Amino acid sequence: MRSKMKKLHASHLAYDSMMRRARALIFWPGMAAEIKQMSDSCTACQENKPSNQRETLWPHYEGKGPWEKVGTDLMEIQGRTYLITVDYFSNWIEADLLTTSTSTEVIRKLKAHFARFGVPKVLISDCGPQYTSHEFAVFTNRWNISHIRSDPGHPKVNGKAEAAVKTIKNMMRKTIGTGDDQYESLLELRNTPKHDCGYSPAHLCLNRMPRSLLPLTKALEPESYTEGLGAKARHRYTIKKQYDKRARDLPRLSVDQNFYFQSPGNNDWRPGKIMMRDSERSYTVKGTTGGTYVRNRVHIRPRNVPYSDIFSDDETATHEAPLDASSTDLTPHPASESSADPDGIPPLAHGAEPSVRRSGRTRATPTWHKDYDIGKW
Repeated sequence: MRSKMKKLHASHLAYDSMMRRARALIFWPGMAAEIKQMSDSCTACQENKPSNQRETLWPHYEGKGPWEKVGTDLMEIQGRTYLITVDYFSNWIEADLLTTSTSTEVIRKLKAHFARFGVPKVLISDCGPQYTSHEFAVFTNRWNISHIRSDPGHPKVNGKAEAAVKTIKNMMRKTIGTGDDQYESLLELRNTPKHDCGYSPAHLCLNRMPRSLLPLTKALEPESYTEGLGAKARHRYTIKKQYDKRARDLPRLSVDQNFYFQSPGNNDWRPGKIMMRDSERSYTVKGTTGGTYVRNRVHIRPRNVPYSDIFSDDETATHEAPLDASSTDLTPHPASESSADPDGIPPLAHGAEPSVRRSGRTRATPTWHKDYDIGKW
């Protein structure tokens, strides 16, 4: 049977294809279950499976006011590095040119923003060296900021900052090409109303419309933005509803079990073990080389036992060494007074069948198999 299974899986097709091939040629009891087990546990198939389906959307809590929650990221354009900081509540964007890409320079720019707008409760970033350094950890602890880092290869956790980087980079490319003033472009960007609530980032952040190069009269000055918050919440709900139509939540994983995981930029699955659950969708895994990595749940999938190992276990359990006839005599002897059981139980009568061990139990073919030739299997 094992050789037939290997031939069925020679092209490493999935379960449905193997079943179509098997039904056209052969049959044995339990065929579907064994083919399913083999297709799911093939090591080569598991390591080359496509990526997991995306999980349902978890909208960020944007806070009750401006600069309560911010995201930050670094971008590079024309050989220059910029620090992008965005407020989750108002979508106010700050772009700072960095002289050096160090934690000290990043902290200095962030302190200037926090001194102007207030210290946020939550700061979200990626796992860049500027944000994972000891100096940055001391800064966030000193300023009482909860620092959240996105998982490697999963920038959606810091999606607000990623979108801000895209916006600023597109704006700078266009202004550089046309020779326009970048600060004027940034001013109009902040004064442009958002489609989700109808209010501009400047109005949500400053509760007023800053004067720009366009005319503004008292009649055009907007009122309080509180009425637009309901529209903003409804817009987020609509986005989540549409996103979740093609997403599903993956089951929670257990610690100290073997799994496959992916690395950023590489879709191949590598064997590893779950070491710790960092958050709801973040895990610390250990690879076969001994290194530890942080991975999102979407980059981890269960690892099934290879089919060859299952066959090896079955063969070990059912093919034990035979009994040694020289040391064990299964032939019953006539009863005698000297060999009588001291408890009065008579010895095994002549002709009675001896007890059968588990590995050598008697097997009878079910009657409904009589129409099939399964002796060779």
